Amino acid sequence: MTAIPAHAFSSRAELGAWARRHGAAVTVADETCDYIIYQAEIALPGGRRQRCICRETFPPHIALKRRNSTYTVSLSHQEGSAVCHHVENVVPETSSPSMSAPVHLAGLVAAARTEEKHRRRCGASIESLTVVSVARTYGVPDHPTDWTGW
Repeated sequence: MTAIPAHAFSSRAELGAWARRHGAAVTVADETCDYIIYQAEIALPGGRRQRCICRETFPPHIALKRRNSTYTVSLSHQEGSAVCHHVENVVPETSSPSMSAPVHLAGLVAAARTEEKHRRRCGASIESLTVVSVARTYGVPDHPTDWTGW
């Protein structure tokens, strides 16, 4: 497998403009408490591909808020006679006052990501996945840190 050449843009707006010019979709390639990496990829003549990326770093106060809202979700499903386990780190979008259950939202987001990443490999789907546990990745005072079952 050969590496796809990548060009880094300094802003998400530049990446979005490039993606629109080439008819490409911008997707999230990686996400942590501190940053999000966006990418867009196009096919070039001759079967080659080009990927453009943009790393958006959050200000320290937002990164700390995202860090305190990060959950580690473990999921499992049965595929034939085997049990398959998956773990996802999720930062649910809980800025809206209507989001009263970030733990539940973290489980849903983790199940959707797991299906997207692993369905072809092991058959993981939202219907077959069971949330085993949801825990704050980084302990926060005055918050319960563990939650088990659904």
